[in-house]
Amino acid sequence: MSETRSLLRLNQLASEIQNAISREDYDLVFQAASLLAPALSHWEAETAAHAPDAALETAGLASATQRALQDSETRLTAAKTRVGTQIRRVRQGRRVVSQALTSRRLPPAGLQVDTGR
Repeated sequence: MSETRSLLRLNQLASEIQNAISREDYDLVFQAASLLAPALSHWEAETAAHAPDAALETAGLASATQRALQDSETRLTAAKTRVGTQIRRVRQGRRVVSQALTSRRLPPAGLQVDTGR
C-alpha cells in the first residue's frame, strides 16, 4: 500500500505542475518539478522492496501521472516559444524606435557660419 501512496504523491506533483502552468506560476512549477526525482526514487525503492499488491491500480496511476507530465512538458514548451516570440518583438520594436530617433535628428540649434566664402 505504501507504494500506492508514493505513486499518488507523484500524481499529485504532476497535477500541481499542471495547475501552476495554467496560472503561469513558473516558480511553483520549478519547486514541484524539483520534488519529482526524490518522489520517483522513493516509489522505485518501495516497488523493488515489495511485490506489487495492486498492480492494475499502480499501472493506472503511473500512466495517468505520465500523461499529466507529458501534457505539462508540451504546455511549458509552448509557453517558452511564446515568450521567445514576445522577446523578439520587443527587440525588433526597440531597433525600429532607435532607427527612427537617429534618422530624425535635427541639426544643432544656433547660428551657422558659412566659412566657404
